[in-house]
Amino acid sequence: MIASKVICDDTYSNKSWSIVGKGMFALREIINQMEREMRSYLEWQLNIEPHTRLEFEQKVRRDFKGTGPYPT
Repeated sequence: MIASKVICDDTYSNKSWSIVGKGMFALREIINQMEREMRSYLEWQLNIEPHTRLEFEQKVRRDFKGTGPYPT
């Protein structure tokens, strides 16, 4: 959700994110709170270096290749 907001000027509202979550996070207030907390944990450093993103992408592709089971 945060990545989408950083990358796209025209993204879902938090109300829409609650719908996209299919009831996993029913209250908009919960989504708003989680977003604020995550940004705080990240110390508002919402951009990453390209090489860091590439390393992360390679690990995700390696770890989630095939049909599973996936690492926890």
